[in-house]
Amino acid sequence: MARNDPLGEQSGYGGGAGAGGVNLVGVVGVIALAAIALALFLMQGSISEQSCIRKAEAQYPTVPVSAFVKGKNPQTGPLKVSFSKERANAVKAC
Repeated sequence: MARNDPLGEQSGYGGGAGAGGVNLVGVVGVIALAAIALALFLMQGSISEQSCIRKAEAQYPTVPVSAFVKGKNPQTGPLKVSFSKERANAVKAC
């Protein structure tokens, strides 16, 4: 067999794009598809988690309320945040 066959066949030196090249392209394609699938799966999980957190924050809003509700002027005194424990528990559940 000659090195450059007029019919275009390779003589076994392995420099051409034969079956090995096709296999490499297939492997690269499979790896690319797996990477895309993994990225989509992780994005979906992140979006779902953010949605859950937003739902918990909407259900238990952060509203400043006075720590002292009794007395002459209930608007004075240090502030605390309403629903802080409930909101924290709901966010943890996500």
